[in-house]
Amino acid sequence: MKIKLVIFDFDGTIMDTRKPIVSAKQETMRRMGLPVLDEETCAATIGYTAKIGFLRMYPDMDDETADRCVTLYRKLFDEIVRTEPPVLFPKVLETLDKLQEMGMTCTIATSRNRKSLLGFLEQLGILGRFSYILAQEDTVLLKPDGEPVKKTLRDLSFRADEAIVVGDMPMDIHMGRNAGVHTCGVTYGNADRVTLLASGADFVIDSIDELIGIVEEKTQISNSRRFYENQVAPMIRKEFPQYEDRIAVGLSGEGSDCFGYDDGISRDHDFGTGVCLWLTDEDMALFGKELDKAYNDLIDRQPGNNLTVRLRERRGVMTIHDFYSKILGINCDVKTLSLSEEEWQKLDHSCLATATNGEVFRDDTGAFTAYRNMLLSYYPDRIWKIRIVNELHIFSAALQVNYARCMSRDDRVAAGLCRLHGIESAMQLFFLLKRQYPPYYKWTYRRLTELDEEGRISKWIRELSETNGDPEVWEGRKYSPKYLNLSDPVVLLSERIAEEIVKMLQKHDLIQSSDPYLEKHVDTIIRAGGLN
Repeated sequence: MKIKLVIFDFDGTIMDTRKPIVSAKQETMRRMGLPVLDEETCAATIGYTAKIGFLRMYPDMDDETADRCVTLYRKLFDEIVRTEPPVLFPKVLETLDKLQEMGMTCTIATSRNRKSLLGFLEQLGILGRFSYILAQEDTVLLKPDGEPVKKTLRDLSFRADEAIVVGDMPMDIHMGRNAGVHTCGVTYGNADRVTLLASGADFVIDSIDELIGIVEEKTQISNSRRFYENQVAPMIRKEFPQYEDRIAVGLSGEGSDCFGYDDGISRDHDFGTGVCLWLTDEDMALFGKELDKAYNDLIDRQPGNNLTVRLRERRGVMTIHDFYSKILGINCDVKTLSLSEEEWQKLDHSCLATATNGEVFRDDTGAFTAYRNMLLSYYPDRIWKIRIVNELHIFSAALQVNYARCMSRDDRVAAGLCRLHGIESAMQLFFLLKRQYPPYYKWTYRRLTELDEEGRISKWIRELSETNGDPEVWEGRKYSPKYLNLSDPVVLLSERIAEEIVKMLQKHDLIQSSDPYLEKHVDTIIRAGGLN
C-alpha cells in the first residue's frame, strides 16, 4: 500500500537536542548530589519523559526526588538552549517540503511536553509543516506503547498500512510496531543501525532525505508495477501485440514482498524486481516459450538485478493452473472455479494467503482473477466451522487444561509447549473469525496487528509470547480442573484472550453463552452446524 502518513519523532530525528539534554541531565545530577552518569547513559533516555528518564537511570529513586530532578532539569535545559539553540538535522527542512509536495501528511509523536515542543517548532520555523502534533500530555500511554500512533491514525482517519513511524531510538520502532505500522530508524540521532534493526525497524537510513525513496517505493509490489508499466508492457506490446490482452500480469505468490512486507531484513535473500505473467494452458503452448525468453532477456538487462534461481522460478511466465496448484499443493481445476470439500480440508491457511496476496496489474480475460476471487470468497461455511471447532479445542486443551497440569507437575518444558500451541491457535481463531487467511508464520502476528482494530487481542498475544509461567504461584497447590490460578500471568492472559474470542464467536451468532472456557462451545457449534 502507498504511504500517506509520516509520523516523526522529534528529539534526535527532527532536531539535534542531544548535547543540551545530556548537559542539563548531568548538571542536574551534580546539583542533586547524584552520581554523574556518562553521556551514553544519559542519551539512552532521550525520548522518554524527563521523569521516566531519571527513574531509568536511577531505579531506586523515589517519586519525590524524581520530580525535583525534573523541575531542576527543565530549568537548566531552558537556560542552555537560550544560549545555544538546538538546530535542525541536515536536510530536514528540504525533506519536509518534498513530503508535502508529494501529498504526504506529516505529524509528530513525542514524549516532550507540548509547550516546549511548540516553542521549538516555532523557533525553527517548521510548525506549519506538521498537520498534527501529539505531545506528552495528549495520551496516557506513551512510547514504546503503540497508543500515540493509534490515536494519530484514529484522529486523522488513516489505516495502519498507510503510515510509517520515523525515529532514532528503539522505543520509536517499538511504538510503530505495536501499532502495526511501517517503521524507519535514523542513524544520525542516538542509536546505531544494528540497534535499530534489532528493534525491528523495517528500514534504517543514514540521512533523513533517504525517506523520500522509501515512501515513494514502499514495497516491491509498487516497484514491480512500475517495472511492468515501464518495461514489460512495452516489450509485450512490441513483440507480442496479438497476445497482449491474453497475458495476465501481477506480483503474487511466495515471498515477503508479495505480502508487502519486504523490509530491510527480508531483502537479504530471494529479492529483486520482477513480475508474474500468467497464461492459460492453451496460450502457454502457443507462445509461452517465446514470451519466457523475451521476459528473461529483459530481466538479464536490468542493472544489478541478479535474481536467484528460486526467485526466477517464482516470477516470470507460468500457467494459471501451475501457479495455483504449486502453492496450494493440489491439482487445481482453474476452469470450474470450485474446490471439493476434501480439497478445502487439505489446504493450509497460509498457502491460501500466499495464493491470493499481492496485486494483479492486468487481466483482460479475467481467467486468473476469477480463481483468485473464488479463493478470496473464503472457506465454505461448513469448512469454516470445522476449522473454528478444531482451533477452539486446541486452544482450550493447551492453555485452559494442560498448562495447569504441567505447571502443577513442575514440567516447565511441557508448559512452554502448551503456551506456544495456545498462541498459535489464538491467532488462527482470530483470522478465522475475521474471515481472513493468515500469512506464513513469520508474518502472522504482523498481519494480526493490522487487522486488530481495537488492539486488545494482539496486545495480549504479544504479552503471552513474552511471559513465562510463575512456578512459585503453583507451589503447594493441589491440582484441580475447576481451579483457575489467575496469579500466574499465563493463565490470566489466556483467559483474557478466551473472553475476546467468545465475543467474536457471538458476533458471528455461533454461540450465545459468554463462558470463556472454549471447549464448552465446541459441541454447541458442531450441533448447530450439523458437523457430526
